[in-house]
Amino acid sequence: MKYCTHCGTELEDTAEVCPSCGTPAGPQDKPDTALNVLSFFIPLVGLILFLVYRDRQPRRAKAIGKFALFGVGLAAAVMLVCAGIFGAEWQRQREIDAALADADRAIEEAEDTRRQMEEVQRAMDAARRAMEDYYG
Repeated sequence: MKYCTHCGTELEDTAEVCPSCGTPAGPQDKPDTALNVLSFFIPLVGLILFLVYRDRQPRRAKAIGKFALFGVGLAAAVMLVCAGIFGAEWQRQREIDAALADADRAIEEAEDTRRQMEEVQRAMDAARRAMEDYYG
């Protein structure tokens, strides 16, 4: 069964002209699975096909447009999920880097404190030797 590409009236398979509007009966206006799949996986092609078919075969164009939109929607959803996963991982890595930087600063402070304690110990040893020398 085919339909008029202009007004959508159902036509006989052998009809040459639409009995309602007089438009010549053109090619079948039904969705094409291959074009729909192509439009789903490559939405830009779907947009182009939609623009090509929208005046001559509106049903086919509508189906192609729907599949292209579904493809764009799915791609956007996948991108959002990936952004969420990678964003969380990036944040976790920043927290690890900050913790490592804090640990490095703590190690440096501990080394400084150890050096200061060694200096104090040397000063105390020198004071003890000086007292021993003085008091005999």
